[in-house]
Amino acid sequence: MKSAENFDKKTSKRKIIRKWLADHFIFVWIVSSAIFAFIIHWLFSTPAPNDWIAAKWGAGDILTFVSTVALGLLAVWQNKRFEEENDESQLRMEKLTKDANEISIVQKIVEHESNKLLRLRTKMQMFIDACNTQETVDDVSDVAQQPPDFMKIYIKIKMDSRDKQIRLATVELLSELKTYPNNDSTRELISLISDYCNSSTEVAKCIRECSDATQAYTIKAAKEKEFIQKSSNFIAEREVLLDKTIYGNLSLDEIRGLYCQE
Repeated sequence: MKSAENFDKKTSKRKIIRKWLADHFIFVWIVSSAIFAFIIHWLFSTPAPNDWIAAKWGAGDILTFVSTVALGLLAVWQNKRFEEENDESQLRMEKLTKDANEISIVQKIVEHESNKLLRLRTKMQMFIDACNTQETVDDVSDVAQQPPDFMKIYIKIKMDSRDKQIRLATVELLSELKTYPNNDSTRELISLISDYCNSSTEVAKCIRECSDATQAYTIKAAKEKEFIQKSSNFIAEREVLLDKTIYGNLSLDEIRGLYCQE
């Protein structure tokens, strides 16, 4: 345990020293050059104790050789630094490209889900309007003074038309809901749509046959209330999901996971 701590401390110190040298490279280079020049000056100013170690080169030759080697090393270092900076720049560009692609995909997801919600609201309202048999009853009341035979034919035509509107609106709404995840919430809403549709057509049938529609109206009102409550909750759930996508600062993978969890 202690050896690991000592190793971490040594590594940390080395990193600090390397960082300091990198940040003060010019200063270190100037000082090192001055010290090296002084050493060369001192060596060539001091007589050699014997001929064997006496310099065959001049101080200028040594400085020229060292300068050439130093310039070569500096060129190698610069090339390596340039390659590292080029690699970093390439990585940044790749990241920017990836981020731009992700933003584009997220925008398409938001647009797709927004359009789906708009279509769902529209078809739900069309379904509610189609199930509103009171409009047809009001139309029939406007011609209540007409002969009985005419009234029967008129009521039958009106209610047959209303029945077709209800069934058509139901089919379109159910088709739209098939684009949503097949979870408990969706299945419950589909069940309520079916019940509301059946109760509305039952009211239309009673009016067509000129029979007592009191019970049918009561059932329809209860189903309508349940449907409106559930449909409002369903849309609210989808809006929460869409808001998380837009304002949740989520990554593309997190957004995909958000919709795949359903």
